[in-house]
Amino acid sequence: MKGFNEPCSSDCTFIITFDTSSSNRSVNNLFKPVTGDGDTPAYTAKIVSTGIFGTGGQEKVKKTIIAYLVRSDYSPYSINVVEKITFKATTKGNTEIFGRENTDAGSIYAGYKGDNSISGPCTDVKSNHGIFIARGKINLPDSFDGTKLENVAQDCSIGDINIDEIITNAKTHKYGAITEVHSGVIKFVPEGVMNSWVDGPYYRAAIFTSNADGFNIFTAYVTNTYGHATLKLITDIYVSGSSSEDLKIIGIPEVRYQANHQGWWSGGEDPTREQSHISSSTRTTCIDLNGHSIYSDCNLKFGIDVIGKGRIFCAGNVNYVVGSNGSEIITACKGDLTIELSKTVMRNQAKGLYYAGGDINIKPFTNGSELWWQGDVEDHVKEIPGPYKGEAIKLKEPNDKEISIGKYIDPPPYYDSKLKLTIDPPPYYEGNGMIIKKHIDTSGNYKYIAEGSNDPNDNSRAPLELCLDYKSNKNISFGNYKIGIIPQAVPEEGPKTDRNFQVKFLNDYDNEISPQPDLSSFGITEEELASFASQIAYYYDFFSESVDININGTMGGKQNIIFEPGPYGNIHINFYPDYLNSIVNVQKKFFTVRKISCTEM
Repeated sequence: MKGFNEPCSSDCTFIITFDTSSSNRSVNNLFKPVTGDGDTPAYTAKIVSTGIFGTGGQEKVKKTIIAYLVRSDYSPYSINVVEKITFKATTKGNTEIFGRENTDAGSIYAGYKGDNSISGPCTDVKSNHGIFIARGKINLPDSFDGTKLENVAQDCSIGDINIDEIITNAKTHKYGAITEVHSGVIKFVPEGVMNSWVDGPYYRAAIFTSNADGFNIFTAYVTNTYGHATLKLITDIYVSGSSSEDLKIIGIPEVRYQANHQGWWSGGEDPTREQSHISSSTRTTCIDLNGHSIYSDCNLKFGIDVIGKGRIFCAGNVNYVVGSNGSEIITACKGDLTIELSKTVMRNQAKGLYYAGGDINIKPFTNGSELWWQGDVEDHVKEIPGPYKGEAIKLKEPNDKEISIGKYIDPPPYYDSKLKLTIDPPPYYEGNGMIIKKHIDTSGNYKYIAEGSNDPNDNSRAPLELCLDYKSNKNISFGNYKIGIIPQAVPEEGPKTDRNFQVKFLNDYDNEISPQPDLSSFGITEEELASFASQIAYYYDFFSESVDININGTMGGKQNIIFEPGPYGNIHINFYPDYLNSIVNVQKKFFTVRKISCTEM
């Protein structure tokens, strides 16, 4: 449509045109960015209206008004709720609310009109001098570095996402082919009886039962010491059922159990063939959305990590586990949304939209959860993700010697021929992450094991790399060796909190190597290695009680949002407006717009 010329009366007319050749061009950018008009942001409409008033063919008044309208399901704030925002009390943890980047200012909005509209008695709240807006009172520590706008009159809450319309369109195939599954239980279970053991680690297989349509299981057997059992979407699915029914994904503890054996056993009576159990650890269980969507009329309860890129639209409540996932997930439900953060990941990572018609609660995944099924293996494995956008996770406690997980890169200056300037790029980190396991033998003795993280595609182990920041950013690579950290007895005299460790290099089977490699071949001293060992043990135990909430996303809801990282956990939120790219193609109707400005040209 080029526009319209609308007479209001014989003496009054207004004109709106979308003609690109017009100097008064209007732009409909509500669905996707339009090129050629730099002052109309994505998901915004610029309406230029020229009004003409006159009698008897004589023009008397001519005025042009320009207004900007934005989609109501777009939020300019990283957190945007109708009721309260609560950052639960922590002992040591901090809260950081930033923009797209960690250097950008952050902003949030809460629509509750009473006390504690935004509250957080945590130790520190940072926003890079951002703005926290509330229709009621804001209760934050004095150290808050931003601006508080309290008792504002304007309602800035995020608009509705029409979940009923989206689910109806999906199950009637308006978005394409879809597979229907029913409410019930999908369960990870061990597969039969093991026929043989061989030297080294062995995982029992995992399969799923019931509701198999739309899923595919892989990595049933893995041969390394840290593996994944993954349920993988191979198509979009529609889950039928009532609001009182659930689709639940759980397992039994044996699925996560990994046994490390020596010897060989075939089930016979031959005494020369004996099996000897050495130690145990665990593996992760996941559902990979794999670029697909789940549309559900019943509640969704996933007691496993949700990974991959995809979308979840639910007419009821949604409750699932998040570990470390750098891919975008759109989650929108009419009921409550509960995100439980896996404590097998030292720094949780999530990305996307989190929208609920009820409350949103983000907290650690523990054995008090409705979804808990993992027995006593809760804390056997923790993963530290590798550098992200050039920034690495840093360990500093308990000895105040900061290290980074990854490799430090300081690129040299270069000359830019277009700018005709010498550019000095900033340093950054790259590389893989690290896995820390706690192996417990049959006598109850234990050791920590640090190793490079695994590639989930082929289960190969990457090199273990770190940077000693406190030693002028010295890079250390242990290659494919594992580091065994063995607690020693606490001395009878002196502080009982002191812990000493014996450090040994291990092979793929977690056994000590003989002879031990020379430390000089890694460029590390005995003192530096001992410092690293104490940090690994400290952070493993530290994060057994808490989680770090790291979300690159937008969170919006019609009720409250509560962040509960635990006594020592931190909260870090970055703004992610790009979620609308995944919404516009499914929510094509019934969204509204709100005016953000209107001026006379």
